[in-house]
Amino acid sequence: MKKSFTLCLLACFFLNSFTLTAQLDTIKNLDEDCFNGQNLAREDIENYIFQIRSAEIDSKIGDPKFRDFYVRYLKNNYSVSILDVNTEESSYYHCYFQLMRDSIVSKYGKTFFVDAFEQAKMEYVNLLRKGEETDKIWSVVDTFPSFPGGYDNLNDFFSKNLNSEFKKRGKVYVSFVVEKNGGLSNLKIIRGIDAHLDQEILELLRKMPKWNPGLKGNQTVRTRVQLPIVYDPKIE
Repeated sequence: MKKSFTLCLLACFFLNSFTLTAQLDTIKNLDEDCFNGQNLAREDIENYIFQIRSAEIDSKIGDPKFRDFYVRYLKNNYSVSILDVNTEESSYYHCYFQLMRDSIVSKYGKTFFVDAFEQAKMEYVNLLRKGEETDKIWSVVDTFPSFPGGYDNLNDFFSKNLNSEFKKRGKVYVSFVVEKNGGLSNLKIIRGIDAHLDQEILELLRKMPKWNPGLKGNQTVRTRVQLPIVYDPKIE
């Protein structure tokens, strides 16, 4: 009887040890997945890539037309993209989107998601009342807008016009819309240096010659461009 009892204790001990080890391995894997998800979020945030999962908006939007409008609204006004991915079972994506969401709230304020939704709804309703199409700003087009003469001329333009202070410290990310006539509008500094130099960059963008507009098929369309302005002494 004692022997059987001892064998039972040993079997239970090893079984419990195996179960505990399996549980610890699962926790370790979840922690690693979470850590990797957070690392990717930090890299994206550093590169001014902001994303939220589609569940953030789908739960409160019934009208598919308004959903499309709202997706464009977030992208065009706040550079926040919607990512269609199922995160229900994934620690990796859960941690990625949690850190991403915290970063967006830190950047735009605690009530950002409520405010952006209400603002988009008001704008959408106003456009419908006027009987107007939402004059869509495209991010993906068949032919992307281009500076006259191409990127070499664009680099040359910045190299000749940037002041010496920017050349010492320069790395700025800008966003603008190339209109159907090639003019620039909605000029924004996404990531700047300081107020003085950022203002100079905006003034320089306003002095740009007209771009070649973006095309969907053969039709010119309004197109959003995000552009890093980085001084490269090799250009000179």
